[in-house]
Amino acid sequence: MIKNDTFLKNGSPVQLISGSFHYYRIHPAYWRDRLLRAQALGLNTIQTYVPWNLHEPTPGKYNWEGYANLTGFLQVAADLGLNVLLRAGPYICGEWDFGGLPWWLAFPGVAGGAKLQLRSTDARFLKLADSWWNVLLPRVAPFLHKNGGPILMVQVENEYGYCGHNREYIRHLLRTARAALGDDVVFYTTDPPSLAEAGSLPGNELYTVVDFGPAADPAEAFKAQAAMNDAGMSPPFCSEFYTGWITHFGEKMANTSADDLVASLQAILQYANGTGSVNFYMAHGGSNWGFWAGSGGTDGDFLPQLTSYDYDAPISEAGGSGQPGIGGKNKFQMIREAISNHTGNALPEEPPLPPAAAFGPVRLTERVSLMDSLPVLAPGDGIPAFKPAAMESYGQQHGVIVYRTVLSVGALIGGGVLDLGEPVHDYAQVMLDGKVVATLERSCPRMVRLPEILVFLSDVTVLEIVVHAMGRNSGGCDWDPKGIVYPNILLNGRVLYNWRVFPIPLSEAPTRLFNSTISTAAASSRHLLGVLHDASLTNQKQHAAQPGGAGVGDAGGDMQPGARDGLEAAQVGRQAAQLGSTGDCKAWPQAGGPVEGPVIFRGYFTVGGSDISERGHPPDTWADIRGWGKGLLWVNGFNLGWYWPLLGPQMRIFVPGPLLHEGSNEILLLEFAQLSDDATVVLEDSPDFFGPGERSGGPAEILT
Repeated sequence: MIKNDTFLKNGSPVQLISGSFHYYRIHPAYWRDRLLRAQALGLNTIQTYVPWNLHEPTPGKYNWEGYANLTGFLQVAADLGLNVLLRAGPYICGEWDFGGLPWWLAFPGVAGGAKLQLRSTDARFLKLADSWWNVLLPRVAPFLHKNGGPILMVQVENEYGYCGHNREYIRHLLRTARAALGDDVVFYTTDPPSLAEAGSLPGNELYTVVDFGPAADPAEAFKAQAAMNDAGMSPPFCSEFYTGWITHFGEKMANTSADDLVASLQAILQYANGTGSVNFYMAHGGSNWGFWAGSGGTDGDFLPQLTSYDYDAPISEAGGSGQPGIGGKNKFQMIREAISNHTGNALPEEPPLPPAAAFGPVRLTERVSLMDSLPVLAPGDGIPAFKPAAMESYGQQHGVIVYRTVLSVGALIGGGVLDLGEPVHDYAQVMLDGKVVATLERSCPRMVRLPEILVFLSDVTVLEIVVHAMGRNSGGCDWDPKGIVYPNILLNGRVLYNWRVFPIPLSEAPTRLFNSTISTAAASSRHLLGVLHDASLTNQKQHAAQPGGAGVGDAGGDMQPGARDGLEAAQVGRQAAQLGSTGDCKAWPQAGGPVEGPVIFRGYFTVGGSDISERGHPPDTWADIRGWGKGLLWVNGFNLGWYWPLLGPQMRIFVPGPLLHEGSNEILLLEFAQLSDDATVVLEDSPDFFGPGERSGGPAEILT
């Protein structure tokens, strides 16, 4: 509870010295290890988000297994005597896909899909959010402090001030939370000091706290906090004190000043006669596995997050200290010393680091084309679509989506200009008759030149746009659909109709492609035959969809008479403005042999019995992916996330030892951009964040 601007636990004052640990970014076998490190750092409390989209991947279907075992994590914290601050959402940010909101909010089958107003009093959104909380909150209720558990406070929403000033929305969430957990629980909001008034409720309705980094003035921040709370009800608390920062692909790795961090920490702890409370964001970052990494920026500067969420935090991605793979002063030891000096408490020693091993080079000797494997990955003739739509429209959460149409006779005699109308979300390869002829990415012009193709075979040309989606924007204010997001795809100013869409969510590792009885050659043949089977019919439909039946499909059915001249004139203007700038696009830096469409590689490495540690599993390792371009990495069927060494800065992907086992272990790579010269992944015993960092002009700079 709160009294006299002080936190009370069991009637005694307590200063919260907390750190953020996200259970879903840590292998469950390491939860206890990481929380022991929290105590060695000097923490008495941990804070975690709860991502709605992780736990409700489809409407009404819930996931509480593996790294989604929230109550298992809470029990570990309770066993160690740590307090917990639970950030229940429904929106979390956290550089997580869509800020934790479910992708299926955009599915047309959901009431208001893609049209409801996110994070608002829109009744359709509130109904879905309430439904989720009515599952989540009773599940965590036994872990509340009043029930003998570790949870001291529960956060409602997150940094809402960035998106809205709708107090009735916050009040609705607060009513739902109180109905489930009781009126005697401390509920709080978090916003930057300048946005607290917009993101929270004034007075005693709930407890308003603030977040800021080492550059801010704690006194000014806590003054803004106190202005939102009733007198005596505002213990100074920074719920996100930034130990490092976000890193996107193509940037230098975050490497912030340890000296500035500790100086600001001391000011917080000493504030208000030594009662200031703090939460380190992050104390330990962990990993963005699978497709969970979010993104930032805009279409003009799309910024996907790294697979590593190391964050330059005091406890590294693999549990170490001293900023491994980054450089700089040891934040862990400096923070630990500052906390010990402030509290006067002797702290437990930092636990031994989990063992790591360099298993060496692994040759990926097997390969199969993703496009040749469509009969296995997306059986059938695809989803018919008069015009293409975003992947959510087809019930797809993530992965790859293929859009295919057949061009009319002579459509590319003399070449052509393909215009997607809006930037692709997020990266695409344009294929003609099975060959990659162009690439597109979200931060570059949406138009590409296509080569001349003379009439051949059945006098048709097959156009395929292969889109792979990265994380949705984690800002949480707007929708971020994936795939092709504009229906009118133009070729030389005329709309293309009659598509076939093939969703490939890659929810499971594509191991079965290597076990399929369909050989590569047979799959390739079947793919081409499947395309050509309805080519004549599709071609006729392209003709029928336009006046006169000449050329490719156009906008005749959608436009007023006489409007075509304006459309084609605008097309010419866009070509002049956009095609001339494509040379500045660095979406696909070429450093080796190009891939003819996405290719999946497989190889194996062996873990010996002598490699098994006293923890009962193999050591950690890092997959060095230098020489590859961009893609996804699986180990023993577990999706470790994206790699992109062409941009960096992350050059090695962390592989937790509990994912491995004695004997043969499988590595799969889905490569989009370029082939490794020797198709090899090297397993090393340390991280490396000193990649190209093209957006910032070179390897990471060490700041102390």
